[in-house]
Amino acid sequence: MDQKSFTINLGIASKRIGSYYGDAPDSPPPSYACHWETRIGSLMPDNRDKWWTLSDEPSYCTVEIEVQKAVAELAIPLVKPHSTEQGLFELWVSKMPGYFEYPTLKYKSILLAEQGKFDALPEILLRIREICRGKSAESGAEKHIAELRERFSLAD
Repeated sequence: MDQKSFTINLGIASKRIGSYYGDAPDSPPPSYACHWETRIGSLMPDNRDKWWTLSDEPSYCTVEIEVQKAVAELAIPLVKPHSTEQGLFELWVSKMPGYFEYPTLKYKSILLAEQGKFDALPEILLRIREICRGKSAESGAEKHIAELRERFSLAD
């Protein structure tokens, strides 16, 4: 029997952050390249990865109902109010599933700089350095900070 399994990845991307990296403004990024992402299972009561399997035509109906319910009750209520820049900031602060500190701080620093909120940057850049110091991400973090400072003419 030929089976197919799938899950649902959720993602929110900021056009300003995408533009900073040179992404095309009219094409959405894949979920793994979004500025916040998670899988639908992380929003479910058991907080476990959720995969649906389609095995034959009778299985379609049950899966369709489950997927529609998950999207309508979990995905849309989370994504819709966070689809603005302010909503993305709120999602980052909430540390909902999908929160990883270093990339989130990187994206946050870009968005704040793009918005001209330079007074909020020192604290974020300091935290980036703290969590990356002595780790494999340190050189990338320093490169990010240097590029941000150069692009926005920020003092050290």
